[in-house]
Amino acid sequence: MPHQGPSPGPDTWPNITSDALYELYHRISIDTVRSTPRETIIRIRKRFDIPNLTTRGGLKEAFGRLAEISTKLRYVFDAAMEYNRKHITRAIVTIWLSMCSDIVLCHRLLQAGIFGRLFAVILSDVDGRARALQLLSVIARYNIDKFATGSLEDIRPLIDILQDWRDSADSDTVEYTLMTLSHAFDVRFYHAIKVRSIPAMALQLLTHTSGAVMELLRRPSPPHDVVVHALPILCHRVRSCSSEEVTHSDQIPLLDFVGSLLRSEDISHRSACIKAFSEDRPQVRACHPHPPYFPAEQWTDRSRLSPDSLRMIEEFGPMRCESERYERAAVAFMEAFEGFLHGDQDLCALGRNLANIIIGGRYSDVLDKDKLPDFESDELSEFPYKTWTDCLLAAATALREAGDLGDLEVADTLDIEYVLWTEAPTWEKIAALCRTVLSRNPGHVYAHIKLSIYAADNEELIRFAKGSLELDGLSPHMLRTVLQALVDVTASQAMSILSSSSPSDRRAQSFAAELFKRTYHYTEVFLSESPPDCLDNIDVLVTQITTTLMLRGPELSDDFSEVQPALEKIKRTARLLVELGYHLQEAKVTAVCDMLIRHSCQGIKTWGDVIGRLNQRDAKRRAALRAPSLSLPAGISAEDEVANGRWKSEHCAVGLDGYLLNPVSCGCDSKPCPSSGLGPAAGLYKCSCCTRRTARLKRCGGCHDAWYCNEICQSKHWERHKPDCRWS
Repeated sequence: MPHQGPSPGPDTWPNITSDALYELYHRISIDTVRSTPRETIIRIRKRFDIPNLTTRGGLKEAFGRLAEISTKLRYVFDAAMEYNRKHITRAIVTIWLSMCSDIVLCHRLLQAGIFGRLFAVILSDVDGRARALQLLSVIARYNIDKFATGSLEDIRPLIDILQDWRDSADSDTVEYTLMTLSHAFDVRFYHAIKVRSIPAMALQLLTHTSGAVMELLRRPSPPHDVVVHALPILCHRVRSCSSEEVTHSDQIPLLDFVGSLLRSEDISHRSACIKAFSEDRPQVRACHPHPPYFPAEQWTDRSRLSPDSLRMIEEFGPMRCESERYERAAVAFMEAFEGFLHGDQDLCALGRNLANIIIGGRYSDVLDKDKLPDFESDELSEFPYKTWTDCLLAAATALREAGDLGDLEVADTLDIEYVLWTEAPTWEKIAALCRTVLSRNPGHVYAHIKLSIYAADNEELIRFAKGSLELDGLSPHMLRTVLQALVDVTASQAMSILSSSSPSDRRAQSFAAELFKRTYHYTEVFLSESPPDCLDNIDVLVTQITTTLMLRGPELSDDFSEVQPALEKIKRTARLLVELGYHLQEAKVTAVCDMLIRHSCQGIKTWGDVIGRLNQRDAKRRAALRAPSLSLPAGISAEDEVANGRWKSEHCAVGLDGYLLNPVSCGCDSKPCPSSGLGPAAGLYKCSCCTRRTARLKRCGGCHDAWYCNEICQSKHWERHKPDCRWS
């Protein structure tokens, strides 16, 4: 497929003079006197010889003449604004809107300067405001650079529109305004909110916007699409609330409304609610084997334990508890080094002993660093190794030289552990080493376990984690490590699918629901195998609670009795860990879950009618779309489909970067799409790689079923497309 370069920019058409442009405007102003809006559009198109923009052929022709068409439209628009010919400016905005059904054409028009002209219409023409806002919402959904680089002042007029809106019949204006603002806040503030570093001015704008939105929702029977487009803004505001703000009375109505989404029948709404309330914990795994909490004292002293904590330990078995295993591992580690340094200095024996300790559990979590051998002391000054990690590497080398097959496996384990203990191990370096080990020994248990944690992406992680469960010789600690990795990745992937798909994409929702069911299953298995003092129990229990809320939202009882046992278990686990000397703020362990449940209970009482109408409208839309049920065919594993990247619907309309960031995707993406203004009549295909819709796509020459922007997109997509293409 040959690469087609971009056409000349819209400002490079020199074949027209200012006098000719003025004459063109003069004729149009005469032609359109007393014309209807439709007649005005037709006459401008005829005068400019603009092709039919509802067909792919017409859009392709517009590409070829874009410089000419854009220059004429801009000049006539500016002249009409100067002479207050509003019927002409409205017609030109409508033509621009038709051209923007093609994302590439939309980019070119923005480069030509239509952004400022749209705001001029919004500020000066009340009757033409809705169409300008419609076009602005399309630009926002495309995540075009203007919204990423424009000043914060650009969106202030839109906030004023929300605050001044009074006419309930004019719902289009507020709907398009909300669409624009929700996507604009995504592009500008999403990552800043995620790391709690949102600028003060941005937070002020977000606060004013959410306040105006709440006033809209308090009106009798707010329109469905207004509610849908308001959700991302409100969820952003909840996520940006500080710990002090969540207790402030001014924020309670906002928190109650977002909490009421937990009762929605739409799983994507419940996902948005949970994401808004949940604390943002980094998804990038730490490259050093430390737990989230660190013990301050030793495990051996149990005199400070409460009767309930002692009962938990006795029921499970003290010798099987996590802290006891850690302590034994740390002692064995020290004894192995003492025996090596003061004995025969057998590197092979040291390596075998250390490998057994490494596989058995987290020896490093309770290792007393002050008691490690001091290789700089006079006693060890002539020793050939400067640190204990040097001994790891030397032992691995000695075991390889021994040549025994079992010793080679032990040497690989030591190599992986050495990389983990170096100064700044990178995620990629650890994963690359594990892949190298598995290439020569596919059954290497430790490499499987570590790749289940440090895999390059979620798809690879799922494959290796599930493969690890089938291996023999997994220690209890390794089994829990794999299960926790599966809990984290399946829950994260399910939330990601819901965030990056439209509410009308029932296939994506089916995969997400199945992944949540698998997540819950993994949490059950993990907790059945886990000792009461396990450091990871709290995170797994929190995931189990959120998964239950996701799956059973509208069916939950009024008092949330379904999650109360897990909440109580979290509190008991936190109490035990604190008594054992772990630095953990017990009161904050369940704070997020408690706040979510509290505001959901309060919110459904206040906003239940709004959520009920939302559910009814969504049910009608699904019926009209003949959407499939929220379940997968027999024999299909959601995890396997996700691992192979096959969960996305071929007809999913979402794929633009700005759209993907939304906690709740826009509700106007179903086909036909009357309010998004994306021109579905043009029948544009989307790029099979980047999902852009443009008339300039080219068909795959092998199968004629895939479409691409250029050779770059085709090359990126080849590995996924290869099984279905005849050329392969």
